[in-house]
Formats: sequence, structure tokens, C-alpha cells
Amino acid sequence: MKGSPVEEKPGAERARFTTAPKPRAVRQEAVAPLPEKAAFRHGREASPEEGREEAARTQATAAKSPRKSRNGGIRSRARRRRFAQTANRLLLLLAGFLALSPFLMALHTKLNQARLDNIIRQVNTAQSPLAAPGRRNRLGSPQGVASGIYEKAFSAMALSGDDGYLLREISAEEVSLSDKAVRARAKDLLARNAAAIRLIHRASAESQARAVLTPEWSPGLGFTSPAFMKLLSASRLLALESSVLLHEGRVDDALAACQTNLRLANSADADFILSQLARYACISQVVQSLAEVLYDAQPSPEKCRALADEIAAANLTACFVHAVSGERLSGFRTFNTIANSGNPLQEAEYLGFDFSQVRLPKAMIRHPIFVKWWLAADELAYFRWMERYVARAPLPYREIVTLHPSSEEFLDSFPWWRPPLLTASIMPVYERAFETRDKAIAELGLAEIALLLKTYKVEYDRYPDSLEDLAKSAGRPLPVDPFSGQAFFYYCNGRGFVLYSWGPNLKDDNGTPSSSSGGDEDDIVFQCLQ
Repeated sequence: MKGSPVEEKPGAERARFTTAPKPRAVRQEAVAPLPEKAAFRHGREASPEEGREEAARTQATAAKSPRKSRNGGIRSRARRRRFAQTANRLLLLLAGFLALSPFLMALHTKLNQARLDNIIRQVNTAQSPLAAPGRRNRLGSPQGVASGIYEKAFSAMALSGDDGYLLREISAEEVSLSDKAVRARAKDLLARNAAAIRLIHRASAESQARAVLTPEWSPGLGFTSPAFMKLLSASRLLALESSVLLHEGRVDDALAACQTNLRLANSADADFILSQLARYACISQVVQSLAEVLYDAQPSPEKCRALADEIAAANLTACFVHAVSGERLSGFRTFNTIANSGNPLQEAEYLGFDFSQVRLPKAMIRHPIFVKWWLAADELAYFRWMERYVARAPLPYREIVTLHPSSEEFLDSFPWWRPPLLTASIMPVYERAFETRDKAIAELGLAEIALLLKTYKVEYDRYPDSLEDLAKSAGRPLPVDPFSGQAFFYYCNGRGFVLYSWGPNLKDDNGTPSSSSGGDEDDIVFQCLQ
């Protein structure tokens, strides 16, 4: 009927305002029945179009799955085939390398030997040849015409284990001669070694005499020389004699014992590092005894000036340079000894080289071709490092610590499969040798200035206000601190004075002595009470 409301079906108004999604192009014959899970969508009943779309999506996913699985299997087999081919190529390359390695090692060995010959020719044309040189005694005589008095003195020394322990205790100031029991033991020790001490004093008076200190090789490269130990024991005996004479009030005689001890230290000068280190140890003993003598006593100015002049004549840096060149010669002889032996590997192991550090198969390490290749490469590394060592030998410790590479950095630069075993064993303790040398230079410089200060006090009845005034009075330049590169620090302290060096830590600790911390990290101090 016209104008009457039209009866609409339930949900028609809702359908009018609902925009159905555009159906995808699918084949109608492939549409599966509407799954039950697609009957509802977003909390409402799904339209027929949505149901067909969901069914088409499900059917397409099911159709693709077999192809994906089949393609995945094909790709996996292809990957395995490529991996097998790559592995085969690598195995072939490795087999070829192993087959050619003897020829490559032999070629590399010849190249290294050619480089070594070139280096040796350059060294031989310089002033420090590797041929056995005539050993020069910077005290004035060749080694071969030494008087042998020191050797007789060393043989005459009678020191038991308890005697050596007593000498070390007195040297370390763990016991004092003010103790009657200690003083009695000290006098008894000096009495039993009086003949040896007289020989040492006699030898020190002859400029031609020197202690012949030749290293004695034993299994293991860490060789020791009994003469070095006897040298240190003789130095301690002289220090003990100086302390006893000072305790008895014989100040000039105590100073004379220090002078003999200094000459004994200088007699150890030889062209290898170990002799220089022994010399530095004796010098430290001399300066310690001299500091004890000058602390609260006044020797005659003539004796002080004579000893100061003798200290000034010592040139530890020049001797160190010669010793470094001699150390290079020692390494050259070591490599020759190993290379010319019937079994180089056995000879190297006899000298103490540990081949367990080489992380390669034992059969390969013990092969003669590998041993020759490794030995030539190791010797080349040694000479390259010693070339730097000789060039740096004149430099002070304060400059050495700033240079790169250091000995540790140089050794760490080698690959793990070819560590420089001989070089690491023969190469001296680099930075430590420079530090010990400069410490001895500083100690001698402090002792020389202290002796001149004592002379100045006798002449002017007071100590100078500055070291510049002392230099003018002495008529010569004063030594400088090797650790700072400047003048030693000096100031008057009551009736005495304090004189100090920066020390190996290369900084000013305001005169704090090393003994206060038990190490070498503070200043080297020379102090006199009056």
C-alpha cells in the first residue's frame, strides 16, 4: 500500500552501512566450503564474501606448503654440495702446501742466511767487529797480561755459609757493629781473611791488575761465573773492613778501604753485560760504605779529593756501550755453536731452550729442515734487535723508557708458531740493564759531590749555599743526575746537607730515600749529619 512503511528484514539496515572488503580474484571452483572458524568475524556473523576469501586463503596456503618444503630440501642439498667442494679444495691446498713446505723453508732459510751475511759484513766493517777482538782493558792493560793478584786473593778467601750470611746482614744494615757479639764475629772474619784482603789492596795499587771474569757455561743458558760471586764477597769484605776501621776511629783508613773497593769494582770491567752488572753491584756497595764514612766523620781533604778524582774518571756509559757490543758477539758465538753442532736441536736443548713453547707437531719441530729454518730466522731476529740495542746503548734510561718497541713488544710481535726462543734467552734484560747502569752513575755522582763538599767544608768551615758555588771552588763541572738530566738536588740541613737524585721512577720525591719504602721507587739520597 502506497505510503505505508516497508517491512525490512532484520539486519538489512546494518548491511546498508557496512562496507564489505573487495574480494580477491580466485577461481570459484577452487573455493572450499566455508570453514566453521570463519563463521564469525570481529564478533559478528561473517558475510558470504568474507567466508569465501578466508577459504581461498586457507586453500592457497595448503597448496604452497609442499612446494616450499620441496624447494627447501633442494637448497639444503645445494649448500651441502658447495661446502663439500670448498672443503675438498682446502684439503688439496693444504696437501700442496705440506708437500712444498720443505722447499719453501729451504728457500726462506737461504734468504735469511743471505740477510745475516749482509748484517755481519756491515758489523765487521764498523768499529765493533764480530770477529774475536783483542779484549781491551779500559784500565790500561790487555786481559791476557793481567797480574792474577785478584785471582790469588779470591782463592785465599775463607768464607763459610755463616760468614756469607753475616756479610749480607751487615751490608743490608740488619745488624750493627755496635753490638759486641756482631763486632767480635766481624773481627774474627777479617782476621781469617787478612791474607786475601792484603792481596786485594796490593792488586788495587797496581794499575795493570784486573779481575779476569769469564762466564762458565753450564747446562742451561742462564750461566753463572763463580768469579762474580767471589768478586761480590770480596767487595763485602772490604766494606766490612771499612766499617770496622770507622768504628775504631780510623777515618782515613776507612776511606782508603772504600777506594780499594772502588778499584775492585772497576776491575770487573769486561765486554759483556753480566760483568757490568757485577760491577754495578760492587759500586753500590762502595757508595754505601762511603756514605757511612762521611755521615758523621771528616776525612782529610787530600784523601777526599783524590777519591773524588778517581770517581770522576770512571765512564760507565762508555763501558756499557762496549759491553753491549760484546754481548752481540756472545750471541753470535752461541748461534754458531748450535748451528755447527751435529744435532742443532739437541745442542739447543742442552743449553736450556724450551721447545714446548712452539705450538707445532713434534715431528715437524724435530725435522732437520725445520730446525735450520727456525735457527736462521731466530738469529736474524736477534741481530736485528741487537742492532737497535747497540744504537740505544749511549742513551740514558729516561729516554730509553720512551722508545718503542721495547724488548717485550719486540718479542710479542712474532707469530705464535715461530717464537724467537734463542733471542728471548740470549737477549739481555734490556730496560733493567739501563736502569741499573744509570743508578750506579747516580750513586757515583752523589759520592763525588759529597767528597767535594767535605773538602769545601774544611777550607771554608761551612758547606756551600749551592752546587754552583761548589763547582767554582772545585774548578770543574759537577756530574748531573742521569734520571732528571739536571743538577742533583742539594740543600743544607742544620750542620750537614742532603743530596739526592730522582731515582728510577723519574720524579722528585723530595729526598725520600728508597729504604723508607723498601724498593727503588723513591729518590737516591746521600746525607751527612755534619
